[in-house]
Amino acid sequence: MPTRFESWVLAHLGAPAWQNSDPNTITLWRTRIGVLGTLGSYALYLIGNALLPGPLWIMCIVAMVVIFALAAIADMADGAVARAKDAKTKIGQFIDPVGDKFQVGSAFIVLLVRYGWQKWAWAILIILAYDACVTVARSRLTNMRTQWVAKIKSFVLFVGVALLLYSIFAAEEVRAGKSEWEPWFANTLSTGASLLWMAAALCPVSGMLYLVYWRFPVVQQKVYFVCDWLSEMTKLAVWGCLLPITRLLRRPKS
Repeated sequence: MPTRFESWVLAHLGAPAWQNSDPNTITLWRTRIGVLGTLGSYALYLIGNALLPGPLWIMCIVAMVVIFALAAIADMADGAVARAKDAKTKIGQFIDPVGDKFQVGSAFIVLLVRYGWQKWAWAILIILAYDACVTVARSRLTNMRTQWVAKIKSFVLFVGVALLLYSIFAAEEVRAGKSEWEPWFANTLSTGASLLWMAAALCPVSGMLYLVYWRFPVVQQKVYFVCDWLSEMTKLAVWGCLLPITRLLRRPKS
């Protein structure tokens, strides 16, 4: 069950009524862990490093990266559980993408505190504006389904943000005098920034597709039919490749 504060936020976002289910619980907890873990770990680093600088507080940055990555991976678990148990709910379809936005938003706060208003911060504004518009649309269109460009954007964004968070750890190692970490810092920072801009570039494309689907529902149905078919074929292909391996592993040794 969501807390009073979470219920207040969901109500103001126009979310449907809460429904208890395992997928919704997973979504709720991975959002809590992702947001509080990311912000809390970095806050602990800032406070501790200000009082007593040392390698101990750098581990808080490692914890922040790990928590963010695990919460992002858990994003796949709630959807898988919902499909496996046929437990899809309206509130679940609403809070799953909203939870992603809160988690990424917490990482944006860390990045802005760390790096300040850099050039790629404009990408953050584009992404935040897109997320705000999609959230408002989701609160008014109960049958709105996440389309494939939005999923690609989310994947690219999660990877890019994770790399940028990791660059903070690499920067601390460089500041500690470990020159071998300089390429890691440069590469993670540049690659993460590039992926962030790529995600920002996909935002208007995704937004246009949402408008097309809203204006022409028939197009949406045909596109989703093709995407679902490709998804099933991909699963069958992966399973077909893994099946000989599983049979080989199960074969008794002579």
